[in-house]
Amino acid sequence: MKGQSPETPSNKLSSTENHGFHPQDDEIDLLQLLLELWKGRKIILLSVVIFILIGLSYVVTKPNSYIVSVGYKVEIYQSEALKLCQKEKAYKECLDSEALSQYSDFLPSWRVDTEKLMLSRPVSQESQNLGSYQRELDTASANVKRYLLDKTRKSLSVMDSLNPILQGTEIVAESILQARKILSLLEDEGRGVVTFGKPRVKKEPAKSSLIIILSAFLGVFLGIFTVLFRKVFKEFKLRIEADSLTEKK
Repeated sequence: MKGQSPETPSNKLSSTENHGFHPQDDEIDLLQLLLELWKGRKIILLSVVIFILIGLSYVVTKPNSYIVSVGYKVEIYQSEALKLCQKEKAYKECLDSEALSQYSDFLPSWRVDTEKLMLSRPVSQESQNLGSYQRELDTASANVKRYLLDKTRKSLSVMDSLNPILQGTEIVAESILQARKILSLLEDEGRGVVTFGKPRVKKEPAKSSLIIILSAFLGVFLGIFTVLFRKVFKEFKLRIEADSLTEKK
């Protein structure tokens, strides 16, 4: 504007000093930060107490959850599993793992623990009829047996249709022998592929301690955030007031 001297770098510096701003104001002073948190310790403590109470109320009001579990035993292994696991050190564990992975489609709602040879699934009520789970497992066992029978018969039919030269090779001859052995166990001896024990229901362990600890940590973080936000808001408000006073002058 006319009659107003141009703003020089020295004037800018003088103006900055009058506002009380310094470059180091934007840097994080760790000691000042700790001091601010100490001043706001009551807010942090209150936040922790509130969140612990919320966690406790959740633990107390949360309905009990239960797990139905049942042991299993693989009686007959497919030839694919035998070939896959023959070089494994943990041969039996590998077979059990492969067998249940091949039959997992017949047990879609069950979780498999191959180390403990257990099946499990969450349920909402402890008193639910165990007979329904037993029938479900029996149906799955029958379906698995039917599936393996059909698969083995088709495989044996294909191998029997090969010319004698191919049938005489070591790999094909071994596969034919394995298929006939499986058919003998399933048809002649009436063996099942997978057998299950009796299902039982138990209460799932509550994770109360973990919930309380997480609630306390959340309270600490929210308390710290509140304290720091208040500090930033106050500084921002003071800067606006300082700018307003400067403009009035």
